[in-house]
Amino acid sequence: MEKGMSHTVTAIGNQERRFEVRLPTDKFGCVNAVRTHEVRIGNEEWPSYMAARSLLDPLIDQKHRASHLEADPQSMEPRQTRTPKKNWMIHPQWEDRLKWAGLLPFARLVEARDHISRLNYDAALITRLVDRWRPETHTFHFRWGEMAPTLQDVSMLLGLPLAGEPIGPLEETVGWMHSMDARFQGVRADVGPMTFEAHGPRQAWLHEFQIEQFGFPDVPMTAVQITRSLEAYLMWLLGKTMFTDNHGNTISARYIPIAQEIAEATEAEDIIQRSWGSAVLAATYRGMCKGCQLTSHGSGIIGCPLLLQLWSWARFPIGRPEIRDGSWPPDELYDAERIDMPTFGSLWTSRKRHFGHNQLRNCYPAFTRAI
Repeated sequence: MEKGMSHTVTAIGNQERRFEVRLPTDKFGCVNAVRTHEVRIGNEEWPSYMAARSLLDPLIDQKHRASHLEADPQSMEPRQTRTPKKNWMIHPQWEDRLKWAGLLPFARLVEARDHISRLNYDAALITRLVDRWRPETHTFHFRWGEMAPTLQDVSMLLGLPLAGEPIGPLEETVGWMHSMDARFQGVRADVGPMTFEAHGPRQAWLHEFQIEQFGFPDVPMTAVQITRSLEAYLMWLLGKTMFTDNHGNTISARYIPIAQEIAEATEAEDIIQRSWGSAVLAATYRGMCKGCQLTSHGSGIIGCPLLLQLWSWARFPIGRPEIRDGSWPPDELYDAERIDMPTFGSLWTSRKRHFGHNQLRNCYPAFTRAI
């Protein structure tokens, strides 16, 4: 008992009765080269009092989607993704500013392309991941162990920078609706005043400033039109692809200062270097922590669903398309600044995706059984 008083015992892993015993460095056990031991306390017949302490919160268990699935597999439906139905084209004169902001590789993933169909988000595939998410450990609990997307995945798949200033908490600027309406006044002659709600400008109004609405590429755009269309694009990029929320018709006004800063920059020093990758991962974790406890019809998946879908395709064969041509044209692989280059996620978004004639897609019950 006296020796035991100088030891440190902590629960480890996700199994009951599994602990780490650490010996002190200046008392008993200091001559032993191995100062950390893993032990199991108690057994099934006579467990110790610690055996009843679960690493998972029973209060969360009661509301967790997995509990409802176990009780009645037919009671659950895949959640909705609050993602855009159409991608935006990128104007060549936006590229420098998107580079300076660290957003160009990600923007390429969701760029409208003539020869490649838009990536359709598989809500069933993403939902079956959320069903396995545990808020206590921030990991997916699978039958073979735990997994989770990391900052490395964000960097490799999405190409977002990890270094830089943290993002948030963000607040709407006072009078944002009047100042934004004034900036866009007269940019397009046939577009009326800004339509908005308390949450932010309406998405449909921002879509009026897509570059094809100006007649691009057949009709040249003015510098003001290029700047304001970039601001509208950045609102869409941030609010509907990187940080989605449950507001389907509007985009949060909190992103307006960032979008305006990037759109009006004339050199790299005008833009704050931000840790976009950290923010996207944190928002996705937060979305899954909330989402795994939502069972109502029509509840949405917030955060960055694109990250979850690409992460799943990169690691699991379930619901994954086949890419028959993985080669890259030389002009897509070269950039003097080594910024505008493909990411690991580009394989899925910038190439033609093929599904077998008997391959399941967007089939929630089958995905649940498969995983």
